[in-house]
Amino acid sequence: MSGRYPHNSKINVRQEWERAARRRRATGRRKYTRAVDADAIDLDEFEGMVTQALEDLPDWVQEAVAGIAIMVDDEPPADWHGRGLLLGQFHGVARTRIGSRVPGSLPDRIELYRVPILKVSRTADDVAARVRKVLGHEIGHAFGIAETRLRELGWY
Repeated sequence: MSGRYPHNSKINVRQEWERAARRRRATGRRKYTRAVDADAIDLDEFEGMVTQALEDLPDWVQEAVAGIAIMVDDEPPADWHGRGLLLGQFHGVARTRIGSRVPGSLPDRIELYRVPILKVSRTADDVAARVRKVLGHEIGHAFGIAETRLRELGWY
């Protein structure tokens, strides 16, 4: 009975999951019913949460990311058309490839997006925890850690 609902053995979980994914793709969006209202936490308060998350990092991580600009914006860039909801993004050269930096290139930066993070947060109190997780995830990319490994480590 693996992969099936225990109360109804005729429903295949994988098929239901795939069907729901097709519906989301067809409508072009997910329904975020647990979203925190965007007016509940303004940009200044959100930036304070990001600052606190940075201060809570271990000293060695703070030193390693000291040269990375941490930026906050309401929404991802309009030209971003990836899958899913973009909560944050690392732009730059991973610390594992620092020797490959081209002279004159832009400095590394991490961007966190307020409105998408609020959309996936259940409550206003959950936002700070989500900020820490997204920031940790993007710092992982700055250290050269791949998406699959970040998932394994619980930073997704």
